[in-house]
Amino acid sequence: MSNQNRPGFVKIMVVWLVVLVFFVAFMVVFNRYSPYWIERIEFRDPHLHLQEGRKLLEEGELEAAQRQFQYAIEFDDSLGWAYFYIGDIYDKLGQEERAMQFYYQAMEVDSSVSNFPYRLGNKYFYDQKYEEAIDYLEKALELEPSEHMRANALHYLGQAKIETGDYISGFYYYEKYLEEYPADYHSVLELADLYFDHGVYEKALDFYKQYLEHDPDNYDVEARAARTRERIRMQEMHDWEDENLKDEDEE
Repeated sequence: MSNQNRPGFVKIMVVWLVVLVFFVAFMVVFNRYSPYWIERIEFRDPHLHLQEGRKLLEEGELEAAQRQFQYAIEFDDSLGWAYFYIGDIYDKLGQEERAMQFYYQAMEVDSSVSNFPYRLGNKYFYDQKYEEAIDYLEKALELEPSEHMRANALHYLGQAKIETGDYISGFYYYEKYLEEYPADYHSVLELADLYFDHGVYEKALDFYKQYLEHDPDNYDVEARAARTRERIRMQEMHDWEDENLKDEDEE
């Protein structure tokens, strides 16, 4: 090759090298980001991203599910359920603080869904933060939750109220719960014991009897019922003696 043709050849090689570098860079970028672009533009409707995310979440594909929920938020940041499900993902990953942040965001953008305050109340209850649990569980009840969620909220409220020393409200919520789930005999016995421990013996006896209708051969519960009858008898005798003393004083 003559020296005169060499500069032209070098220019051609440089051009092809530049083209090759741009092509390789383009392919790297395309392979890295095209799944994101394709996924994102595949569904223009944020509700379709939400639906796809729920499907992936049920299948245990947490990373892919979270990506779909994020797309839904990018299209419509008022979708409370998208924040809620991201909270669930962080909860499954054991990142409780992040989970709580997204549960709060879900409530902030949509305060009409009972699931959001219920989940917060549930989390606070198991963290033994009973005052906060009560606040959110009562909010959930105000939003007319599903039958199952309502029953659970009543049960948690009964326990939380008793833990905070509000026994009257605690007993009320327990009884409301048992009206809807009378077959929860563990809670029937639990409430009977609570009434006994707080000296409400007639109520305690009623719930011991209710439990024994389910399990009549349970001698331990029968013994508790017998002990309760004895307390009622002693209380009646004490009241009778007080009444007699009062009558004597008046004479």
